[in-house]
Parts: sequence; structure tokens; C-alpha cells
Amino acid sequence: MLFRSASRALSVRDQLLDITERRMKVVADLEAVRDEANFQARAVRNIALFTDPAQIAGEKQSLVESRNKVNTLLAELDKLVVSARGRELMAASASARTAFRDSLDRYLALIAEGKRDDAVKHLMESLRPLQLAYFKTIDDAVDFQADGALAAGQKAEGDVNGLLTTLAVSLLAALAVAVGMASWIIRS
Repeated sequence: MLFRSASRALSVRDQLLDITERRMKVVADLEAVRDEANFQARAVRNIALFTDPAQIAGEKQSLVESRNKVNTLLAELDKLVVSARGRELMAASASARTAFRDSLDRYLALIAEGKRDDAVKHLMESLRPLQLAYFKTIDDAVDFQADGALAAGQKAEGDVNGLLTTLAVSLLAALAVAVGMASWIIRS
């Protein structure tokens, strides 16, 4: 019973480490990717609205920096996401991101060519739907990972409850043995 309890305690420890050191980091990093995607959406809108070349250049630079942040986050996520479904969702997100990025590059090229009206049309007809599809893949990955973290937490809680039950039974058994031995010694 002692070895079984020790093994279960180690299992709970491993589950809790997985939740705190991997799963929650995955959720946080995916949320950060979503935040950067929202930031990029605002920058794209601002580029369409601004007429000052310095402001447009600033927004373009912000887009470059945001893309670099996303690249860093995705490289980290690639190391942390291990389940088949999680990898599948990351692949779907990467595909949607590529389509969004390519459309964004086309939009920026139109802006650079001075074709603002064409750029706005491209934004509304092509870029925005691709952006929404990208957001959906990020949301799907966040939801999956958050659900996995919740399920792992519930499993760990159940295992802890099992350990507590085992401990209580062990203590009662030890108490019964002690009382039995005390009675035997007193009668002898």
C-alpha cells in the first residue's frame, strides 16, 4: 500500500508540473499570439486610415515587430504542444496564418504603390475574412488547450482525493493494529 501511495503521489506531482509548467504556458502563449493578431489588425486598419507617411511607416514597423513576436511564440509552442489534436490545431493555425500573412503582404504592397482604394478593397474583401479565419484557428487551439488543462486539473484533484482516502484508511488500519497490540500486551 505504501509503494502504491508513493507512486500515486509521484503521478500527481507529475500531473501538477505538467499543468503548471507546460499546459498553462501553452494557453498563455496562445493568448499572446491572439493578442498580437489583434494588434496586427489594428495596425492594418491604421495604415488604411493614416495619410501621414511617418505614421504609416511606424505602423509597418510595428507589424514587423509583432510578426517577430509571433514567430518566437510559435517556436516555443512547437516545443510544448505534444498531443496529436494539439499539433493538428497548430498546423491549421499555421496554414491560416500563412494565408493571412500573404494577403497582408499584398495589402502592404498596394499601400506602398499608392493604391489606397485598392488596398482598402483588398482589406475588406480578402484580408479581413482571412484574418477572421486565422483568429478562429487561434481560438480553437486556446479552447482545446484550456479544456485539456481543466481536465488534467480535475484528474489531479481526483488522484489527490484518492491519496487522501488511502491515507485515511492506512491511518485507521494502523490505529486498529495499535489498539489490537495494546490489548494483547495488556492481556498478557
